[in-house]
Amino acid sequence: MSILSEQVKELRLFAKKSKDLGRKIDERIFREAADTIEAQSAKLAAANMERSDRYYEMRKELVEQHNKAFELISKMPLEGNEVWHGYVGGVMHTIGHLIDSMDKLYRHYSGGWIACEDGNHMPEEHEDFRDIFDTDTLAVVDTEHYTASDLVQVTVYDIDKDEYFVCDDCTVDGKWSNFGSDGFKVMAWQLLPEPYRP
Repeated sequence: MSILSEQVKELRLFAKKSKDLGRKIDERIFREAADTIEAQSAKLAAANMERSDRYYEMRKELVEQHNKAFELISKMPLEGNEVWHGYVGGVMHTIGHLIDSMDKLYRHYSGGWIACEDGNHMPEEHEDFRDIFDTDTLAVVDTEHYTASDLVQVTVYDIDKDEYFVCDDCTVDGKWSNFGSDGFKVMAWQLLPEPYRP
């Protein structure tokens, strides 16, 4: 029996115990979590991982279940509910592992590439800033705030030449920095590989 199957079995046991104790909300959350993990595991096993839209739909459902478990644990007082807190935390941990496993499988089956030609599923951005200098005095005159991603590898379609090539780029405020112009279209991206270590 796999770890995931054991976790689903335990969730169903906790759902039954919750029902026996008259804790209907807990029973429903545990049952839904077990159902979702079981259904998504089956879908994951059978899914064609090259279909990024299906992958993101499945991932979204799991994130929603994770958030429901978080809401449950945040509303439940700790005192007298230590076991439930621990178990719901375990459920959240298990769902988190399932999401990570899905991400790894998707990257494996898609060669690591994440399709983004439709403008969705762009690299994660973080806030950054740069100083603006006076060209005569070199004194800082202002600060510009923006969001940017880390450098990633991209597959770019050159529309004029009707060919694809691979290079690196980053996003700034949700747009590709080097290849967001006419004539080019970023089709997919992936994280840069780890550096070679002899």
